[in-house]
Amino acid sequence: QGVTSALIAAGRVTFSTNRPVPTSAESCGNALGEARGYLVNLFNGSGAIAGTNGNSCGGRRSTVFPGGGLPPSPIIGVVPVDGIPTAVMIGAPDATGATTTTIGVTKVNPKISNVRTRTYKSINTDQ
Repeated sequence: QGVTSALIAAGRVTFSTNRPVPTSAESCGNALGEARGYLVNLFNGSGAIAGTNGNSCGGRRSTVFPGGGLPPSPIIGVVPVDGIPTAVMIGAPDATGATTTTIGVTKVNPKISNVRTRTYKSINTDQ
C-alpha cells in the first residue's frame, strides 16, 4: 500500500509503501510491517537502485527500509556541504544500493550540466 507522496528529482521518482506482516500466534510483539522505498526512472519506469555503470536504468526498483513501520514522505533540500550547496533527499532509498533508513540522507546528482550556451536562429525573410 502506498503510504507517502511521491517526489521527482534528477529524473527519478521516489515513494514508499508499507506491507502488513502477520505475527505468529505465540508472539506478544507488534509487527510494524515491511517498509519499502522505491526509486524508479521517470522516463522509462526501470529500476534506479544500483543501476549498471552508474546509470539510473537496469537496477532494482525497491529496497526494504530496516525497522519497518510507516516511512515519512521523501523530501528534497539544499544544504551546505563543505561550503558548497548540495541537493539531498531524505526518506528515499540510496541509488547506489547501500542500506539506508527511512530518515537517511541521500545526495542527489542530477545529470544536467549547469553550463549554458547561446543558440542563434537565422530566419530567411527574403521570399
